[in-house]
Amino acid sequence: MRELIVLCGLPFSGKTTYARAREAEGARVISRDAIVEELLRDHTLRERLRAEAATIADPISKLYDSRIENAFNDLLTREYVRHVGEMIRRIDTTPARSPSTAVEGEKPEVREVIVDGMHLQPLSRSFVAEFPDRHRVALVFPTPVDTCIQRFATEPQSGFRATLTPGTIRRLALVFEVPTMSEGFSSVITVKSKIHAVQ
Repeated sequence: MRELIVLCGLPFSGKTTYARAREAEGARVISRDAIVEELLRDHTLRERLRAEAATIADPISKLYDSRIENAFNDLLTREYVRHVGEMIRRIDTTPARSPSTAVEGEKPEVREVIVDGMHLQPLSRSFVAEFPDRHRVALVFPTPVDTCIQRFATEPQSGFRATLTPGTIRRLALVFEVPTMSEGFSSVITVKSKIHAVQ
């Protein structure tokens, strides 16, 4: 069965470590951080979202003290969701053979797509409903916030991670909504302390 696995949890909770291990075994990994960084490099898009954010009275996001920053975050998240959906559709429509019949140089069919990112609120995970033909799994990393902050302090940061602070990680923990089946997931699994064990 083809799977769509959405990783959910705080920064430094172990999501990317898990994704890299699965990628080494043949999974296709889509990185939220890479998509968002690419979107933010688009000056025209950024300015359009900022202008639109100013018109939103009641944003979904509650991460920031500023209404406009929360609205901008919502709009950026919607762009991210659209991009993820397009990437998964491209993966699903690319002709491929099963591993047993693929000839040298051909890519085998992608059975497992992993979307690596925080996905702390339902809006950021809403792309799952577009793929009813895949088994849709929310994989939750419930690493305690203090552990995430300790890892943050000891690991080198770049890209999105370089913008984080311990205070930001604590605020992210406060807005985290654990995924539910009602969002369109086939199953919701919580990762135990050892990275590959699930309950």
